[in-house]
Amino acid sequence: MTHDVDFVKLWRIMQKNPLAFAGGVIEAARDQDSRTYMIECAANFYRGEWGDIPPEDVAANNEELTRPAGRVVARYPARFEMKQDVYVICYFSEEEPSRESNYTTICYVSDY
Repeated sequence: MTHDVDFVKLWRIMQKNPLAFAGGVIEAARDQDSRTYMIECAANFYRGEWGDIPPEDVAANNEELTRPAGRVVARYPARFEMKQDVYVICYFSEEEPSRESNYTTICYVSDY
């Protein structure tokens, strides 16, 4: 379910933000099924499917997308070789185009 997501903005973010893997998910990414799943999580994220988060976080994500800068977070259940749920965390800024201000990370909450 996409919850009234601004897809145009998500598309702009996806084009601008590098996607990185952090910490423990790098270890899990050695397994082909886990790698594929992480890419599926990122694809779901960019479709505005925020995964397993409470309604208030869905609303917060959608509110963030109405702003020129912000943070959007999604959570997907652990599968395959993963030890924890997978988080996709995106920081974006339309005002500051640097990579330091615009990035998307796939990580475990313990890596955040």
